[in-house]
Amino acid sequence: MDHRVPAHVIEIVRLDTLEICKDSFIEKDLKNFYSDMLLQETRDKREKRIG
Repeated sequence: MDHRVPAHVIEIVRLDTLEICKDSFIEKDLKNFYSDMLLQETRDKREKRIG
């Protein structure tokens, strides 16, 4: 992940709480052309999504 995510993001994200989400930001008609990965982080008992 270090070579895909900027260092300043790695410093603030709690990597030990990351989970892959099944959701996507890509519209259905574009899924044949694009892909994404949505991650969720838990911090202070609140879930935050990272796309």
